[in-house]
Amino acid sequence: MLIPVALTIWIAVKSGDIIIATTIGSVLASVTAIFGGLIDFIQIDPAAEVTKQALFKVYGEGLDRTIDGVIYTGLNSMIQVIMLALLIFGLIAIMRAGGGDIKLLNALGKVATTAKRAEVVISLMIMSLSGLMGLNAPAILAVGSSFAKPLGEKFDISPYRIANILDSQSNSLVYAMPWTPAIIYTISFARDTAAPLTAIEVTPYVLYGYILMVVMFASTALGIGRNDGMKNRPVASK
Repeated sequence: MLIPVALTIWIAVKSGDIIIATTIGSVLASVTAIFGGLIDFIQIDPAAEVTKQALFKVYGEGLDRTIDGVIYTGLNSMIQVIMLALLIFGLIAIMRAGGGDIKLLNALGKVATTAKRAEVVISLMIMSLSGLMGLNAPAILAVGSSFAKPLGEKFDISPYRIANILDSQSNSLVYAMPWTPAIIYTISFARDTAAPLTAIEVTPYVLYGYILMVVMFASTALGIGRNDGMKNRPVASK
């Protein structure tokens, strides 16, 4: 099952199209799992003793007849994130219609006067928003196209570098915050033990997040990656 994952990553890197990559990866993973005997393609009214998963499962009677399965479970687990993303983009559209994004960019422009400062501003914005939300994806959606992209274009910072900052910094300090799902999920493992943990006790030991934050700010100070893929475009100023 590692082959479909590796192929998905390879296609994503080569094509730059995550939709195509994940579609091909999902199909290949499904075929591999079915022919490998790991799951069934479809199960209709399976017996209670059947434990094998299926891509599609239909069971129940009358109005209670239900569609289920691996694919349904995966899609259903993302409904809340999808709804949150739709609401965020709706709010962004309202803000743009009222000129709020221009005012905020103008305010940020007084601080972000160089490419280096622009990267710092983007880092602080994504870290603050992801920390408040407790999640990284919604914060990236909110900051990315509305603020990070315009700042990157203004100072000729590579789009790859902007994406790198958004992805990395939204996964740094946020996962050390005691109210985030990652910390809450972690302490749940020790809840019924002789020495249960609190979120505050775990926070100092999220070394990955702290190290990633230091590495990203260091790369900003050194200008690493700022001009990646910019051969035919102006080089970003320091």
